[in-house]
Amino acid sequence: FWQKPQWEQALFLHTQNRLPHALLLSGIKGLGKKQFAHYFGRWLLCESLDKVKTQAPCQKCQSCQWMINDAHPEWFTIAPVENASISIDQIREVMPWMQLTPQYATHKWVFIEEVDKLSLAASHALLKILEEPSSSTRFILVSSYKHRLQATILSRSTLLEFNPPCESEVQTSFKDIP
Repeated sequence: FWQKPQWEQALFLHTQNRLPHALLLSGIKGLGKKQFAHYFGRWLLCESLDKVKTQAPCQKCQSCQWMINDAHPEWFTIAPVENASISIDQIREVMPWMQLTPQYATHKWVFIEEVDKLSLAASHALLKILEEPSSSTRFILVSSYKHRLQATILSRSTLLEFNPPCESEVQTSFKDIP
């Protein structure tokens, strides 16, 4: 798949035990960043020992089933409501959850969709969290407009840049479709 370099970089960070506190997936709209984040989250939380070899979540374990049903206790999603900005209340809602010890995985994951839509107050609240990270909580941030993020949020995140596929990648992706 055309996101293979990003996938390999994310897996490398994980296998080297170097996943950052905040991973920022950035690139123009329509590149599949949100789907990538969910798939990577499912892979990270999958309980199968084969996931490293297969590079895929098993889809069968309890953790995979929770993720498929958007009900994993170690995954918290924050997204803009009805195309509005992300409010400070949405960021504050995650704070007590972050203090809980993970029950089924080594880390808890906060997924923030369209992080560039943070209100100013929400941006400051997120920055405070990122400045004083919880050892058991990690963030996956998705943005199509990283230039809208505060420089300090960018500096506390590891960037995983997504680019449009080149023509050969598109042709390869669709060669088996009748």
